[in-house]
Amino acid sequence: MAFDPSDYVLYLEDRKVLICLNEGCKHALTPNGIVLHLRTFHKDAYDLCVRKQIMDYANSLTLSHPSEVRVPVDVTTPIEGLRIHNGWQCTQCSDVGPVFEAARGHCAREHNWSSMRGNHAKAKF
Repeated sequence: MAFDPSDYVLYLEDRKVLICLNEGCKHALTPNGIVLHLRTFHKDAYDLCVRKQIMDYANSLTLSHPSEVRVPVDVTTPIEGLRIHNGWQCTQCSDVGPVFEAARGHCAREHNWSSMRGNHAKAKF
């Protein structure tokens, strides 16, 4: 049977992002971290030959560095392939994060927020 990369990863061409489709994972992969990701998290699931084929496929793609990927604002539908996390979204700049406690630090750092002036983040589920 021929190797089909779509059994393992999903390339979002419009975002230039590669997503790991392993059921327990569903994370976007960094261009320089794919080998380490596959070896660390999927060594038991994918043999070396499969991991090499995934890497060959990844090397044929144009992938963005995480700092180049724009986080979509007000997305009404999930991004295909990514795991959905509960989290927060800043009401001032629309920054998002998976850990609500981090919203306080973001708001203090980026917007000079203090707990006496109100909360600038809302829970997103």
